[in-house]
Amino acid sequence: MIYFYTKSNEWTWNGFFTPYSEDYLKRSYRHIEAETGRVYRLDNLTGPGGAATGHPSYE
Repeated sequence: MIYFYTKSNEWTWNGFFTPYSEDYLKRSYRHIEAETGRVYRLDNLTGPGGAATGHPSYE
């Protein structure tokens, strides 16, 4: 979630984008969705240090 606050209705969003290298895409996104052809990766989304018990730890 990204919260966005302004003081008025006049604001500027300065987004940025850095494309991934082809090597990184081939190495990290090895799975292909059959219906759309989109690539994806499998990853563990649990938090560090026992987040499942409600006690995550961060450095």
